[in-house]
Amino acid sequence: MKRFQELLSGNTAAGNMLKLGGGTALGQLFSVLVLPLISRQYDPIQRGHFGLFSAFIAIATVVVGLRFEMATPTAKSDREADQLLTLSLVSGVFLSIASGGIFYLLHFYGIGGYGSLASWTSLLLIVTLILTNAFSSLRFWYVRRADFGGISKAMVQQGFIRAVVPVLLGLLKFDWVGLAIGEVVGRMSGAVSLSKSAWSGIKSALGDRKSLVDTALRHRAMPLQMMPSSLIDSLGFSISVPLIYSCFGSVNAGLYSMSFMVIAIPSGLIAASVGDVFHNHLAELLKSDRTQITGYLASMGTKMLKIAVLIYLPVAGLSYFLAAPVLGSRWEPLSWMLPALVPMVIVSALCGPLSRILVVVNRVDLKLYTDVFALVVTAGSILGCAWLKMTFQTMFGIHCVAIFVCRLVYIWVIWLSSLPRNQREIASHR
Repeated sequence: MKRFQELLSGNTAAGNMLKLGGGTALGQLFSVLVLPLISRQYDPIQRGHFGLFSAFIAIATVVVGLRFEMATPTAKSDREADQLLTLSLVSGVFLSIASGGIFYLLHFYGIGGYGSLASWTSLLLIVTLILTNAFSSLRFWYVRRADFGGISKAMVQQGFIRAVVPVLLGLLKFDWVGLAIGEVVGRMSGAVSLSKSAWSGIKSALGDRKSLVDTALRHRAMPLQMMPSSLIDSLGFSISVPLIYSCFGSVNAGLYSMSFMVIAIPSGLIAASVGDVFHNHLAELLKSDRTQITGYLASMGTKMLKIAVLIYLPVAGLSYFLAAPVLGSRWEPLSWMLPALVPMVIVSALCGPLSRILVVVNRVDLKLYTDVFALVVTAGSILGCAWLKMTFQTMFGIHCVAIFVCRLVYIWVIWLSSLPRNQREIASHR
């Protein structure tokens, strides 16, 4: 207990991971506890509709902030960090509204299954995007300050609300919208919790527009390279639900969405507890001795791989026997879907946190090429199977292999970027 208290009170990597991991685990625990209730309140068709909504959120989230928030931990000063946060928040409002217009057009023309959703859903989407971007931007701002305890508290609060609200609305027969409202309220609570310490810096940044523009130009690689790369990466992953909805039906889209949501619970824990701390320590190495970055990447990657294997091998076995009893008989296909996802998700659990190095060493261009490859391969696996009239089961297996291969390529690119000869300085704007 004494060692435990020392870790929590200190600023070591292990202690920071413990803070974030504990908060994330508790937040995720609420979702796990209510999962048997939610799976019985919302059927696969409703889950498919929510999957469409969530897929658009996942794709648009990486665009609306123009990725300025990811440069915050490595900002040269606190003032520049405040400016990057402000740039992300301001662009988030305007681009969220634009994204709502695109969502409405998809609904109006019935593209990708979005015609099955109500037209007013676009308004709900705008609010969700603004709040999601605010939480993400503030989280990176807290990473710079190494205030992992503040992030942890926000994660617990957000996790509790996101778990409870859909259950309560499910009792009132809110259809899939109950899940969406739970996301909105949960993200609002998280953003409000983190915003209290940032207001003064935001006001100061808004008052000096010239410096704000200079900061935007100095970090122009974020909207010009990182944002398109993140968009393509997100498309490669999230576009699967609309494609499956269109090619294999709403029920299979719901099963697919649910399987990825369940399997992502442990990997989300790994990514949250490691990624932010990893980013913070990389920023410190960049200032002190960038030659140590490669060794630090290898060390963290090895540890994360061990953790992922220890978590997911039992998950593969347990899900085969417990999916139907825990989630309900209509989710029985998850008993074979979840084990099939395990190899892919182990590799993916490494990619999320470790990819932060691409921002730190200014090699987001490498990520762009990798993401284009992944988009073509993963989307092509679905469309190709549909064109050949394969069953959903066959398509799912091929799709899992395709994602696995793409993630291996991604890890190779991450390793290449860490080598000293491939690192780049962020140019100053004059």
